[in-house]
Amino acid sequence: MLPLNESVKLFDLLAHGGIFDVQPPTDESIEHINRHFGISLPESLIEFAKRSKQFGTWFASLGEDYNNPFHIIRINRLFKRMRRRSHGDKWRPAKPKAYILINHGHDEDCDCLDAANWNKESGEYQIVYWYPGIKEIEERYKNFSDYIEAFVLNKIQYHYDNKNSSGQLRRNSREMVKEIDKILSQI
Repeated sequence: MLPLNESVKLFDLLAHGGIFDVQPPTDESIEHINRHFGISLPESLIEFAKRSKQFGTWFASLGEDYNNPFHIIRINRLFKRMRRRSHGDKWRPAKPKAYILINHGHDEDCDCLDAANWNKESGEYQIVYWYPGIKEIEERYKNFSDYIEAFVLNKIQYHYDNKNSSGQLRRNSREMVKEIDKILSQI
């Protein structure tokens, strides 16, 4: 398992796209979020949010910016209103009640805490992948640490496999692999 500090470094290196303006979590904001959802956010998620400079590229805000459209409460409120129906059935909430989105969900690919599945071993809720309208869950992780490790390793693998027609790593991946190797050598 990757130590949290290295997961943060790798995530910050590999996360790309727009960085959404999110505030880091505070004790007050975490207490507010926990009260709102009736849960305890995973300590590994909170610690990751505090350490990562790129947290807002992928994850919903856990800070005191409650009116931010990218705040965890606002995003979950939006998805809570979403309705779906299948095969002429009546309209039903699309998002299972126990799921709490932890990322932006812009493309409707959502990573969620499953508040109905507490992992006694890790002391955290399971993380699930959810897409509105699907019935089967494609991926489950025992905890946030396993989830972020899989996320980072997937991004790393992309760069190791990103080769041109002559079998050489593409320039952007060559540079990225050097930085990845530096971080991994410190473990």
